[in-house]
Amino acid sequence: MSGRALRLLLLAALVLVVVLLVMRPGVFSPPRELAETDAGNADSAGVPPEMEASAEAAVVTARVEAVSKSARAGETLEAAVVVSIADGWHVNANPASDEYLIPTEVAVAEGAGAEVVAVSYPRSELKRFSFSDVPLAVYEGQILIPVTLVATSAEGDSLDVPLQLTYQPCDDTQCLAPATIDLRLRVPVVTQR
Repeated sequence: MSGRALRLLLLAALVLVVVLLVMRPGVFSPPRELAETDAGNADSAGVPPEMEASAEAAVVTARVEAVSKSARAGETLEAAVVVSIADGWHVNANPASDEYLIPTEVAVAEGAGAEVVAVSYPRSELKRFSFSDVPLAVYEGQILIPVTLVATSAEGDSLDVPLQLTYQPCDDTQCLAPATIDLRLRVPVVTQR
């Protein structure tokens, strides 16, 4: 089996495991040091109180869960961004249906100690809305976005990777301004094999 085929098989298995974990509340509750937001005082869902209070955060919330239990420079890390979209709302899929639409996107800041290798956006739903003549590819409800990163440096006790989720929430009649949720993936660094 080629290296690429093996990586794809491992990614598929990872997605399945994360989906199963996310769908069973209470089974997977990562320690705060593995997944927390930039605020540093995240609640149990990984969303800081000040983010929950904003109008757009009430429409879309997100958290990042580390699947990899440790980091080592040059090795890959697996994580999942879990996005919850309020009933009656949607966000554009990635890729978006048209170039003028803002796709949902996960990115990592430059110089963050890790680079994105792959982001596996979920399959979208085609939906009709009053503001469009054609169906649009969107996400609704809860979605899972698996992310594969490679640690470019891993020094100290933990690798902190700032991630950003960019999206534009809409309902059947309006779209809110595009928004970004800052997330922080924290994974313990292991120096020995």
